Amino acid sequence: MEAVAVAPTIFDPSKWGQREKDQKDCSQVNKELLKYEIRPDSDYPEMQYFLTHNDVGCFPLGELIGFSGKAKAGKGLSIIFLIVALLRGVWGGFKAERKNIKVMLIDNEQTGYSAQNNLRKIYSLCGWDSNIKNPRINYYCLRDADIKTRRSVLESALNEHRPDVVFIDNVRDLLKDFNSIEESGELVNFLMRLTKQYNVTIVTVLHENKGKDENLRGHLGTELVIKASEVYHVTKTLSNFKVVQTECRNAPIDDWSFELDEQSRPVPTEIERTVSRADTREYIMRGEFAELFKQKDKFRFSELVKAIQEQQLIAERTAKDRITKGYALDIITKDIHGLITLKMEERDAVQK
Repeated sequence: MEAVAVAPTIFDPSKWGQREKDQKDCSQVNKELLKYEIRPDSDYPEMQYFLTHNDVGCFPLGELIGFSGKAKAGKGLSIIFLIVALLRGVWGGFKAERKNIKVMLIDNEQTGYSAQNNLRKIYSLCGWDSNIKNPRINYYCLRDADIKTRRSVLESALNEHRPDVVFIDNVRDLLKDFNSIEESGELVNFLMRLTKQYNVTIVTVLHENKGKDENLRGHLGTELVIKASEVYHVTKTLSNFKVVQTECRNAPIDDWSFELDEQSRPVPTEIERTVSRADTREYIMRGEFAELFKQKDKFRFSELVKAIQEQQLIAERTAKDRITKGYALDIITKDIHGLITLKMEERDAVQK
């Protein structure tokens, strides 16, 4: 083999510190790093929720949510149920955490007639006059539009109406191939950009795989599960529809269910259970406070905050929230000197 001569690299001191045109200087790089850095002393706002279910937060602000289920299992009806909860304020165990929440529904599946029928059901359940358009909900039927138009209308409508929560049924209709890794990743990134840019929660509806597999369909389903803050699964048994939260980054909520009334509107029904998750969390909290007050009879507020942080390995703000919750549940009280103690009943329970 013929040897190839390689020119030596010559260091030119006069070019020290200089950069090529496509390179960023150190100050630019540092600013970009700081923009994305997470620090232990950073002050981030607490998670905000649009709804609570049995006092547990769900549907967080600015997040991606997933809804799955077999075809005709009741996914669309579940969306109507949730929209009514957001608009009414209290519905089927849900409570809205804000007043005058604005909702938008992007429907890629229904005909215009069916979509209008769904909208009338929402108006009826909210007690609104269906002859007068209510500005708190905007409904777009994009079944006949192409993919590019659907995306364009979605973003234009977000910019025009500035809703708090938008429902997309079916999100699969925003791309060509839901099994394409590239297309699926691009669509999910597009939706995540929208959540941040418009400060909106996006609820996506997607069919699950056929057969016994309950996973969301294709690579799109995989991407959505990875990026979503919460994922829900809908099933139908005879006349009853049940919704289970299958994935959650925060505290999980109880299952919930609904049935159809004589007008085919989704209305609440009860799920039998022995102990709710909310009751379980309260029981755990009482035990945690009991353990702390075995160490000391009384705490100053700052002392109790620190003790809770050490016990549960949580942030200061979250520890303060635990104390607030402790007051609300009558677990702890404050004496005339401002010292925090266990309530007498709790103290008796600990001694037993």
